[in-house]
Parts: sequence; structure tokens; C-alpha cells
Amino acid sequence: MRTPIAALSLQIDNVISSSDDSLRQERQAALSTSIRRLQRLVNQLLDLARAQSTGERDEAVVSINDQTRTQIGELYPLIDEKEINLTVSRNEPVTALDNDHQLQHLIRNALSNAIKFSPEHGDIDVQVFTQSGTAVFQVSDEGPGVADEMLDKLRQAFYRPDGQASGQGAGLGLAICHEVAASLGGRLTLSNHHPRGCRFRFEVPVSTMKP
Repeated sequence: MRTPIAALSLQIDNVISSSDDSLRQERQAALSTSIRRLQRLVNQLLDLARAQSTGERDEAVVSINDQTRTQIGELYPLIDEKEINLTVSRNEPVTALDNDHQLQHLIRNALSNAIKFSPEHGDIDVQVFTQSGTAVFQVSDEGPGVADEMLDKLRQAFYRPDGQASGQGAGLGLAICHEVAASLGGRLTLSNHHPRGCRFRFEVPVSTMKP
């Protein structure tokens, strides 16, 4: 937290000391971008703390299909901007136990990562289905993938593979997903798939109760 706050302080000083309106507007735009990044970092840290909490939980049975549909809709402007072809190739009715509305964060992070690392005009495949009493949410992209020996490190907070530090994230998204998966009694696996790309797969016991 010290680094982004220190950077904000410096940018505020730069805005104040701007010599003309054009320079001031340019520096104000940079300051606004930094503030949004700091807000995102704070929100992610809160999400991580919530996922790691062992306190009382607000449990509810939810439709993974509905959660997926909602998050795709909210992320559609990013999908459209890169002209990505996102397909839900399997969409079987699936319900699972959620707590503190954490499942939406897992689904959103999975989709956000796929969008971020997919090339323009790339393909993203989303699947929601059941397999032997297990609910499966899976996202496959056409991004650069990650070296096999580094896949396990992606669950570590603040870890970003070499060459993939875009400056837009803090390396918390997948760490949050792993914590959420564990808190829901599920499992998260990340793998490379051919010819290129990464596959995010979340598995959790199916709930027999209705949402």
C-alpha cells in the first residue's frame, strides 16, 4: 500500500505545480487512473481477507449459470473493445452453495483474466456443467499461457509471471479465486492447453437444494 499511496502524493504535487491548463489536465488524468488502481487494490485486499475469514458466513444456494451470465454482461464492454469471441459452449443447469456472495468474485476474476490476456479477436470458451455430482465452471482462453512450473505460483498473492506484469493489476485475482474455492469446499486448477492459452477450472459439490 505504501508504494501506490506515495505515488499518489507525488502526482497530486505535480497537478498543483502544473504551469498551464493542458499540462494540468494531463496530470489530472494520470492521477485519476492511479486512484482507480488504488481503489481496485483495496477492494481486492478486502475480497482476499473476506475469503480467508473463518467467521460466520451468509450461506445461500445459487445458480452458477445466472452468476456467469451476470458477470459476462458486466464485462461485455471489455469483450467488445477487444472484439473477442466469447462462447458459452456448455450451459447445463448447475447450483452450488455460496457464502458471502464470493462465487461472483471467482467467476468475475476468471473471466477478467481471460479477457485481459486474450489477443484481439481471440476466442474464449466458457463451460458450466456437472460431472459425477460435481459442479464445474471452466474458462479457456487463447492468451500466452504460463510456464508449467509456474502454474502453482499463480495462487500466491502479488505473484505475476515474468512478461505478464501489465501494470493494471497487483497479482491478487487468482489468489482470491483459490481462497474462495477453498472456502466453498471446492477446488481450483489452472492448466495450459494447446495450441495456446490457459484453462481455469473450478469444481465444487453440486447442491441439491433450489436457489
